[in-house]
Amino acid sequence: MIFLRNKTEVAQWAAHYIMTKLQDHPGFVLALPTGRTVIGLYRELKELHRAGNLQVNHIRATFNLDEYVGLGPTHPGSFRQFMIKHFVVPLSFPEKQFHIPSGIVDDLTKECQAYEEAIRDSGGIDLAILGIGQNGHIGFNEPGTSFKSLTHVVNLTPGTRRANAYAFGDRAKVPTQAITMGLSTIMSSRELLLLATGPRKRDILRKALKGRITEECPASILQLHPQVTVVTDQPID
Repeated sequence: MIFLRNKTEVAQWAAHYIMTKLQDHPGFVLALPTGRTVIGLYRELKELHRAGNLQVNHIRATFNLDEYVGLGPTHPGSFRQFMIKHFVVPLSFPEKQFHIPSGIVDDLTKECQAYEEAIRDSGGIDLAILGIGQNGHIGFNEPGTSFKSLTHVVNLTPGTRRANAYAFGDRAKVPTQAITMGLSTIMSSRELLLLATGPRKRDILRKALKGRITEECPASILQLHPQVTVVTDQPID
């Protein structure tokens, strides 16, 4: 675990870690999150790119962890638009190498299967960057999600919808479902990087990393991964 003083230091550390990985490993495949915790990370990556230090051409593909069901690709609350704003445009990243599920297809099951196939065809995920929800979710894998889950459709809990209302102005406008990369898919990544900032994450981080491994706390599965790094500004000892 890497313990730093504040969220700015967490973002800077993570950005430089990713930069080093890309320098050493051309053809890297990343799994990327959304949300307020990682806005600082993407800002730091933009600055590294602007300075000419970030080897964006070493990224073979990116796969986002999730997308809302029912929101089109141009909807301002969609995660596609979040990533266009904070990652694709600032880093001049080719959209053809940027992957995110579609939440408006007729057959969501086929979309989930196709996403899994795309990840496999890319050679698998080298580094998955994760956040953690206050109920222990990673991606949108809510409590009770099977540890064996692949990419799937999930019903979002009221707490998760409330936490994401900032992008919509009203919790009632937050979609009730999402497509999310499954826990088994995330755990198949060669390496995991979990970022957690702010006092609201302290208790759940302690539970996830030091508590019982259980599907009621999805992030507790991270204890079973052979190569996971946690970067936080919250002491949990």
